[in-house]
Amino acid sequence: KNIDDDRLTDSLFVAAGIGMVIAKQASVSGAIGGCQAECGSASAMAAGAITYLCGGSNSQIAHAVAINLKCILGLVCDPVAGLVEVPCIKRNAMGAVNAIAAAEMALSNPLLEKSIEGASRIILNITAGRDFQLAEAYKISDIVKEATGKTADEVMFGAVVDEAMENVIRLTLVATDFNEYEKVKVEKHEENKKDEITKAIKATQESQQFGESDDLDVPAFIRRKK
Repeated sequence: KNIDDDRLTDSLFVAAGIGMVIAKQASVSGAIGGCQAECGSASAMAAGAITYLCGGSNSQIAHAVAINLKCILGLVCDPVAGLVEVPCIKRNAMGAVNAIAAAEMALSNPLLEKSIEGASRIILNITAGRDFQLAEAYKISDIVKEATGKTADEVMFGAVVDEAMENVIRLTLVATDFNEYEKVKVEKHEENKKDEITKAIKATQESQQFGESDDLDVPAFIRRKK
């Protein structure tokens, strides 16, 4: 795949950003965190860069990183007296394969980056702190319904209070019954086609009538010659 130098450079920044987050929040040292910290972090960075180069969104990049980190767990160098370089060489090779697989999984997952437009039924769970108000729940419900294109019959929602959360809201949304929306789209398309055909026929008929009315302006002796 032909990729320009600027985009390749950007992908390296993406990988570096992922590594910085892992190093800051946990560790990238195999001696401290084991295989996941070292091989896992490296392959996760590669997965993020590959996903970026393939046109993935920020969410898909994050999913590729998460998938990859889950593939490499444990400290497998224990049986060989802590000689971390022994298994790491092999695990780094597997990490490269995992990186590509994780990127492909994140890019092809139909559950990611899915629009809720056209959903007929919505279930919404809201988790927030004690500062959350009912009016805010209704506002969120209206925003979600607007995102469906106003095709949702109703938005069923419930709220859970988590005292550990302050000025933070977590939403879990389930959208279903997209088939009805697709059916309506097809029916509207068919109606539009019928309207276009009807207009074309009407225009043709009017044109013919106009042509016949033009003959009335032709003198009678010329019309008889026709």
